[in-house]
Amino acid sequence: MNDRPAHDLETSLHALTARVLSARARAAHVALLVASACMSALLAALLLTEPALPSRTVIAFGVLLAIGMGWIAYATWVLRARRPLMARDRVVASGLALAATALFTAGMFSWSLATGQRMAHAATLLGAALVLVAAVLLVQARRTRSRLLARVRALGGT
Repeated sequence: MNDRPAHDLETSLHALTARVLSARARAAHVALLVASACMSALLAALLLTEPALPSRTVIAFGVLLAIGMGWIAYATWVLRARRPLMARDRVVASGLALAATALFTAGMFSWSLATGQRMAHAATLLGAALVLVAAVLLVQARRTRSRLLARVRALGGT
């Protein structure tokens, strides 16, 4: 029996997943984890040690803390993965980015309506642009994941 096709399958699958599991990607996720943890720790410290903060500041810091915790969970999940993620990490990351930018934009829109300030209008427009970018990244990530999974199926993987 010739095991050449099995070797070709293994080589093809390795080539397909190697970029997802690269040392560079792992280093980037470690940096994301550290930055998110630092940001979240600082926000939590401010919330715990400054009881006189205005309520809108407490709400904003709470939302930022929740976003930071989301990025911590994401980075931890990616770094703990023991198998190829097949671009699932990109789908999750772009989904988190879309949720965070949508939340930011909704907050800025509310502030804009409540105050009528030009800066609030500008922040709302910036947020809308960020939502658009995040949505495009999510669509691209889903397409990439679909292509990778189709390639794995075509190569006889599960």
